[in-house]
Amino acid sequence: MIELVRQLKGYVCFQVCGGAAEPFLNAAAAEVRLWHMYGTDGGMTACCTAAEYGKAQRIAREQGVRLQILRRRGLPFFWLRMRRRPGAAAGILLFFGLQILLSGYIWQIEIVGTEHIDPEQLRRAALEIGLYEGMPKSRVKLAAARHALLQDVPELAWVTVNEIGCRLEILVRERVIEPEILPEEPCNLVARISGVILRTQAEGGFAVVQPGDAVQAGDLLVEGLREDAHQGTVLHHARGPVYAVTTHTFEASQAMVYADSRITGETVVRRRCRMFGLEIPLSLTAAPGDGWTRQIMDVPVTVRGVRLPITIRTEQWTRMEQVQRSCSEEEALQLARTQIAAQVQAQLPSVQILSVEESVQVQGGTVRVRRILTCVEDIAVQRPIEIAQSGINWGFTSDY
Repeated sequence: MIELVRQLKGYVCFQVCGGAAEPFLNAAAAEVRLWHMYGTDGGMTACCTAAEYGKAQRIAREQGVRLQILRRRGLPFFWLRMRRRPGAAAGILLFFGLQILLSGYIWQIEIVGTEHIDPEQLRRAALEIGLYEGMPKSRVKLAAARHALLQDVPELAWVTVNEIGCRLEILVRERVIEPEILPEEPCNLVARISGVILRTQAEGGFAVVQPGDAVQAGDLLVEGLREDAHQGTVLHHARGPVYAVTTHTFEASQAMVYADSRITGETVVRRRCRMFGLEIPLSLTAAPGDGWTRQIMDVPVTVRGVRLPITIRTEQWTRMEQVQRSCSEEEALQLARTQIAAQVQAQLPSVQILSVEESVQVQGGTVRVRRILTCVEDIAVQRPIEIAQSGINWGFTSDY
């Protein structure tokens, strides 16, 4: 603390020359506070405050000695040197001013604790609720941000937002999804689509159809309600596959002259710098109009592993043009068959196909393909039994 006070007031270190130092030290001790007094080959040295150095010079003249300044230290002498360098003084003031100003903003948002959730998804969610790099600290509401993130991101089980200096730390814990447990409520099995029953593997309830029976969509397949020997009604949770032979129809058409998009190879690259919520263009190229596709890539700026609140966004625009293409009848037929294959894969991913019946029609430069698929699939779906309140003797049997 004493050294700090001396630095603020400023002090002078000097050497006593041209005579005996003892009479000067004895006379100065009554008016001037001296420290660091020690003898050298050139004489006695000591230090005093800058304000008392004038008194020390007067006493030295009275005692017939001379004081030689060795060094000047402290804030007053520093500012005296800065007066001769206005640029350096302005730079120092600007540095501390910017440091005080920027300390009131959030420089970095760090996501901690993610395993399966993409951190960029949480950054977008934080941006939507008003948390972004470059925002004033005064606008950060930690409790409100925590509740908003839990509501907007259902995959989170727990989240907290901590303000650490100029950094926001979003610490999360992901939700563990429990496996779905089927309820033991009474239900029937009904047909999802029309078909001819092939076999029934009822694991609960009572089958009401036999192999060879034709059923329509919505028909009862496995019953979950029966009367017992005592004329009581027993309820079951019907389950199990019911396989049937079904038919599915798919259609597709392909014109032999059609419009298609083609990449021309012409590209335009635009870059922008996002800093403190502002976007600074780094390219003077204007955004292209219609007929262009855009790809965006954001690259954060990091220094020694620390992410700065600066992001370089690169936009790559690629020009597309519409061209007229023509194909033969065989090529159009192949394209139409490819469309049907995609439909089958999307709608019937795991069925057994028994046979395929295909018809092709060419009319007005368009090839139309119609396919009828005969399949074997599980057509049973569960439908709850609605129980009305009455005086009937109801029973319940769980098949689990």
